[in-house]
Amino acid sequence: MSPHVTIYAFPVSAISSVAHRITGVALGAGFYLAGITAALGGDAVALVQTIGSVPVVGAFCKFNMAGGLVYHTLLGVRHLYWERFPEKLGIEYQQPLSWAILGVSGAVGTASMFV
Repeated sequence: MSPHVTIYAFPVSAISSVAHRITGVALGAGFYLAGITAALGGDAVALVQTIGSVPVVGAFCKFNMAGGLVYHTLLGVRHLYWERFPEKLGIEYQQPLSWAILGVSGAVGTASMFV
């Protein structure tokens, strides 16, 4: 019998894979929404500036957009790196790199909250 999801400890590389897919969908949805807003005659830049000016909501959105964009991009670069160097696909390389990418993305997202 397989272990239940609540007691199984997922490796950080598995969590980063799922998060990569989630950030890709979220970023795609956000960019499509901005494009549709612009296509319908709305001002997408004004909408983003209005959302950014709300204190808590703006900081939350800035963190998610900047952190998500950096996270998704760095994980894409990591996959390109693995295609070039498949010997670096081992667990001893995956975990530290996953944590480093998460840390850099979190730092960029946090810094973007104050801009």
